[in-house]
Amino acid sequence: MKYKTQKLHYCKENNPFYGKHHTKEDKNIMSNLKKGIYLGTNNPNWKGGKPKCKICKKQLQYYGNKYCFECFHTIIISKMIKNHIVSLKTRNKIKNSYYHRHLKGKSNPNYKDGKTALIAKIRQLDKYVQWRNSVYVRDKYTCQICGKVGTRLNAHHKILLTSIMRMFNIKSISQALRIKVIWNINWGITLCSKCHRYVDA
Repeated sequence: MKYKTQKLHYCKENNPFYGKHHTKEDKNIMSNLKKGIYLGTNNPNWKGGKPKCKICKKQLQYYGNKYCFECFHTIIISKMIKNHIVSLKTRNKIKNSYYHRHLKGKSNPNYKDGKTALIAKIRQLDKYVQWRNSVYVRDKYTCQICGKVGTRLNAHHKILLTSIMRMFNIKSISQALRIKVIWNINWGITLCSKCHRYVDA
């Protein structure tokens, strides 16, 4: 009904363009637009087309970009050099240094009687990594809630791993390896990091 009333409201004399006609200039512009005369540089709204790289002046593929791939890569490398990112040789020197050696194990102020969370140990196992990868392959690396592909993915247990550990009273890795629920692919699902937060919450 609304559509019909709007139609009646703008019919004939109620229409502000009633009785008016296009000028010859407007008709020529409209005909030229249809012919394609105002395409590209001939268009009065032309703003120079796609942007060019600020360094090498190469024409870019997308409007939002400022640099081509090669120039962008050189900029990143120069920033890395300025920020003094440590090379592999210096990393090895630091590892073998007195300071690094004497802060390992019991000599470290954050040492807590050799305790590492059991869940962390389970997640570091090769079997867990294989389970996680097989879940990703089955779900084709797509989040099963939002459908995103190739983002930061997580393999989520449908029953939380902590609750499984409580149910079966798991207190060692050998006990965890025996329980089939943890290693069954059907109990796993692929989620992106955002959806995983909501599911855990």
